[in-house]
Amino acid sequence: LFSDTCYISDINYMAQEHITPDTRSIGKVRYSHRGADCTLTPMENGMIKCVFDEPQRAVTPGQAAVLYDGEVVLGGGTVV
Repeated sequence: LFSDTCYISDINYMAQEHITPDTRSIGKVRYSHRGADCTLTPMENGMIKCVFDEPQRAVTPGQAAVLYDGEVVLGGGTVV
């Protein structure tokens, strides 16, 4: 049920054009998720690897993921 890593595809960038390696963020992996501290790493295939500081419950493929820098939306995509 708990996972510390997920991969995000179909990225839509908002506040910046791309994610740089080791970007710190708050990741929400579903609407009701309060968000959790994570590190983002862009991958060569266009996806983002998201590693949470602490394992998160019910990280499920198909859910929307939104990435924040404080209250600013960096972007979002789909958990795969």
